[in-house]
Parts: sequence; structure tokens; C-alpha cells
Amino acid sequence: MSLARFWQDINNQDTERFSDRILKRLFVLSYAPNGMWTYITSVYFMHCRNENDEMEERAFCRFLDCITAFIWAYAITNPGVNSLRTPVYAEMVKIIKGEEVTFNDFKFSEERYRAQVANYAFSNSRAITKSMITWWAFQHDKQSVLSLETRFDIEHIYARNRQDKERGLSNP
Repeated sequence: MSLARFWQDINNQDTERFSDRILKRLFVLSYAPNGMWTYITSVYFMHCRNENDEMEERAFCRFLDCITAFIWAYAITNPGVNSLRTPVYAEMVKIIKGEEVTFNDFKFSEERYRAQVANYAFSNSRAITKSMITWWAFQHDKQSVLSLETRFDIEHIYARNRQDKERGLSNP
């Protein structure tokens, strides 16, 4: 019942339970490339909650930042839903053992990762694109928390066909 209430409060964006900092991070994760974040978040909640089903905000925020960064990195280096299972399940075990989530056993080569990011096509059809744009929007203090019912689509600001025909951009 505690876990069901936790997710109900997330879905209702309960401001009495969660700060704007937490709600913004959860909103960004709602656009994550897959739903594996919900499993590890559930395990985190069940293990780290106190007797009142509350969690320490700073630690929860740090946890959400960590899983967001890792999920994004993995979406670029190892696309596909199933690829995240191994690292996420390993981190779930660490949570149960009382260890911090770090994904240390799944680190990337910096050079290889930089090359993959540079060659990655951030297109409208990739969920990570919306997730990153949403994260960027929330970096501005004045950006309010948005309703989880809000769905975003990415529109081209300058159509590719127009650029091909007119060559109007100095840097396509």
C-alpha cells in the first residue's frame, strides 16, 4: 500500500509530499527512453523510506540525478529496453544492501562516450531528445513544474527542406 501511495503521489504531483526539485526530476524521467527508472525508484523508496513513508529529499534528489544521467548515457551507448536491465538490477541489489547507487561497475570510456554522443542523432523520434530538452527547461529557476498530463512534441523551427532549397542558414 505504501508503494501504491508513493506512485499515486508522483502521478498527482503531490506538492505536500514532494518539492518542486523532486517533481521536476520525476517529470524529466517521465520522458526517459524506457520505464526501467520506475523499478529502481520503487526499490529505492521501499528501502530508504522512514516509518512515515518519507525519504530524505537531498538523497532522493541525488539518486534521481544519478539514474537520469545513467539512463541517458545508456540510451546513447546501448539503445534498447533490455540493455538497461543488467545495470539497473545490479544497482537494485546495492540499494537493498544499503549501498549508494553509482553504476560504478558500468562506467564508460570517456573517449568512446564522447565520440558516441558526437555521432548520435538527437531526433524527434527518440525519447531521450524530449527528456533532455525538458531537463534543460527545468534548469531555469522560473520554469514551473508542468502537469504530467502535458505531452510535448518537438517541431522543426527551421524546416530541413527549406534549408536545402534556400541555404538560408550559415550553420545548418
